[in-house]
Amino acid sequence: MYTHYWHLQEAPFENLADPRFAYLSDQHREGLARLLYIARGQKQGGVLTGPYGVGKSMILEMVGNSLNPRESNPSRFVHFDAPPGGTTEFVRRTMHAMNDDSNVRDVTEALERLDVVAGQHVVLAVDEAQLIEDQGIYRFLHLITNLRRYSDTGMKPAFTLLLAGHRDAFKGLSNAPALRQRP
Repeated sequence: MYTHYWHLQEAPFENLADPRFAYLSDQHREGLARLLYIARGQKQGGVLTGPYGVGKSMILEMVGNSLNPRESNPSRFVHFDAPPGGTTEFVRRTMHAMNDDSNVRDVTEALERLDVVAGQHVVLAVDEAQLIEDQGIYRFLHLITNLRRYSDTGMKPAFTLLLAGHRDAFKGLSNAPALRQRP
């Protein structure tokens, strides 16, 4: 109805955020700039927080779209819209995103496999991170920030971790001091 009446190229009012139509406030630009600095600089990680519905997911999408595979040090972008249930599910989903469908039994086995397959820098973005309830997931995220890879400029982290979620709901992160000190 709208497309025909207004002679639009695409349907308006879609339920998914489309970065092409984003209006970035000063806060959005700042958040995007900081996350791009972290991702492109292959730092260990960062956290993006804010109230529900302000555009955190869209900012993560914009980070992913901005990582150019033709850069001198390209990064692979892996985005989880929401963290899966427990540690085992999270680990297996991470392995699957790394194109490794081996059925790992535990975190130690997954870390050994990831150490082998993480030849390229990976930006792991976890949206709705406030939903992480299993402390084992935080331990796993801490441990993958320990993985290293060789680059032209020396040792670099194999993973950059980006967590995004509601600012008042990161109770689990407060119980993971080792991870909290990373980014």
